Amino acid sequence: MAIFVKFLPAYRNYLRAIAEGMHEIRVPLLFVAGFLFACVLTLVTFWEESSFITVSYHSLSLGMDMDTVEYVIGKPSHVVTGNQIKDYAQEKQTDKNFNSHAFKVWKYSDGVVVSFNHQGKVIKVSCFGNQDQHQCEPLYGLKIGDAEDILIGKLGDDYESKIEDGKKLIFYASLNGQFDLEKRKIIGLELSDFSDVLKK
Repeated sequence: MAIFVKFLPAYRNYLRAIAEGMHEIRVPLLFVAGFLFACVLTLVTFWEESSFITVSYHSLSLGMDMDTVEYVIGKPSHVVTGNQIKDYAQEKQTDKNFNSHAFKVWKYSDGVVVSFNHQGKVIKVSCFGNQDQHQCEPLYGLKIGDAEDILIGKLGDDYESKIEDGKKLIFYASLNGQFDLEKRKIIGLELSDFSDVLKK
């Protein structure tokens, strides 16, 4: 017992030194943990923002060639040249050499419209409908029939717009997105390569 009492002050000093050492280590560790947390948060935010920008819609991607479009969603029901719309099946029946690849705009019966540039690469994928037609896939979580307020609330006010013929077009160039609205409701969704569209 006497031996324990003799060494008690030294033991207390030893425990105090350990506690002070742990405190000195703990402060830098808190800074390191805070720094690592900030880095992870920044990476997660960057990943979420970058993954939000899309280059594909209705299983089609910007830059896709005509052969791949045919493979993914089939031949168009109609092709467009200037102000003319031609029924693909009828034209093919009367002219075996009729080729959809000669046309830059393809229309499908489900409301999808695909536009190509002069190199035959996809620069626009659109889908149009009304509130009773829900075959259009959502774009950025927005669908046919959604209100203008929902659109702007979800994607923000960094957009350009114009109104003509009773319709409003809202462009989100940074997101490759365009929305066609009528009576403050979305009637058309479009993924566009605006850099290529502006060249035309």
